[in-house]
Amino acid sequence: MDVHRIVLPESGDGIYLLENGEEWRYPATGLAGEGLLLGRRVRCLTPAAQMLCHTGYPPQLGSYDDIWALSQRFGLPVPGEYRGPHESYRQREA
Repeated sequence: MDVHRIVLPESGDGIYLLENGEEWRYPATGLAGEGLLLGRRVRCLTPAAQMLCHTGYPPQLGSYDDIWALSQRFGLPVPGEYRGPHESYRQREA
């Protein structure tokens, strides 16, 4: 689980300030997700927005597991950069 502090301007997009000073925008439609945390309903990103957050940069080891889990659970297409052979955290632990 990741927690990011965002600013919500009138546009409804969530603005997150990256470590390098650049802004990352979560689309307003992507902030409408709901999930469960210890049995309690919480607001979160939609599955599509979670998928979007893993694109636009070279894939990281743990991201493969996230992408494939989102794809399997919600029927989302796997982005091209994640379709090749990869190693997951689970494979390392085995």
